[in-house]
Amino acid sequence: MRNILVILIIGSFILAGCIHFKEVSTNIAPTATAPQKYTAKMGVYFTPRLRNCMVTRKPDTMYGGAHEYNYVWGPSLVAALTKSVQSAYADVKVVNEPPKPGDFERVLVFDLSWVDLVVEFVPGYLRQEAKAKALIKVNMEVYDGKTIKLLKTMPVEGKGSSLKDASGFVAYASMQFTAAMEEAFQQLSEIVSNLLIMGAAEPRKGT
Repeated sequence: MRNILVILIIGSFILAGCIHFKEVSTNIAPTATAPQKYTAKMGVYFTPRLRNCMVTRKPDTMYGGAHEYNYVWGPSLVAALTKSVQSAYADVKVVNEPPKPGDFERVLVFDLSWVDLVVEFVPGYLRQEAKAKALIKVNMEVYDGKTIKLLKTMPVEGKGSSLKDASGFVAYASMQFTAAMEEAFQQLSEIVSNLLIMGAAEPRKGT
């Protein structure tokens, strides 16, 4: 009788589906580095919306539809964007609270404006494939550190996609979709890095 109850409990759990949690890699970094980094003391602040970002999705297909995927994006975004700033500036400090006037020469604020993630299972004749598309949009705000006056806002986005073999026992594993997110974060990191290296956060000449 006890064995029957255990089987019934396991069976009901399978029918109800599974909830998956996974963090995206925090090792993502831009490939470019300034030959000579800017010397301005740079403060970097990430809004709570960005720091705590988690994306929850269910497959947009009947296959795997009973599964729910929860991806923690915040730590990866913070790590990647911090490295982007460090690729252009020699003196960078990440702060947990908005900086006060005079704390830094320049301040960068990163805020999350839009995220999108589509995950699908595509059936085939001999195998099934896991397909994903990721989109992340961030606003990068540049402030004068002495007055905390907003100088400019630059919207930046990264996109990624992946297609993996989803046959076998790992078909519904959360790792099947992470490549798309990591590609989007990598692109975002590269764009921010290049903007900063080209002087996007530096004062205009003559001002």
